[in-house]
Amino acid sequence: MLKLSRILLVAFAAVALIAAGCGGDTEEKNDYVDQVNKAQTEFADQVTKLSTAITSTSSSSTDQKTIESYQTAVDGVVKDLEGITPPEDVKAEHQQLVDAMSTYGESVGTALEDLQGGSAQDRLKAATELQTASSTAGTQINQAIEAINKKLQE
Repeated sequence: MLKLSRILLVAFAAVALIAAGCGGDTEEKNDYVDQVNKAQTEFADQVTKLSTAITSTSSSSTDQKTIESYQTAVDGVVKDLEGITPPEDVKAEHQQLVDAMSTYGESVGTALEDLQGGSAQDRLKAATELQTASSTAGTQINQAIEAINKKLQE
């Protein structure tokens, strides 16, 4: 199956917020940064573990179970992010981050449905969908993180 292990490494697994250095309530901002970075780190750890499970020799059923676990990890990070109360000045950007991850989770779910079809064509379609969704999500997530970082540093 098209190197799904690489596809699963969405950009969110590699980015982090930076601590606020000035402006407004620095303690509140730094608490927020810590919470988002904790969610990101836990997600990245899960992605790293899961990305080794899909190989060129893994079966379709193994790949399906791995993507189900990946779906659970994405759903978990969305829940974690939704549970974080951002500082007032980054509420919109935080919601963009949550929305990007949530939309990505929906795309993973769609790909999982295609995998359940079982044919080689279905698996290829699932891999393509995941690759496209990962690329799109990576861009959206990076934009949200950059916007949050910029506002936190004001």
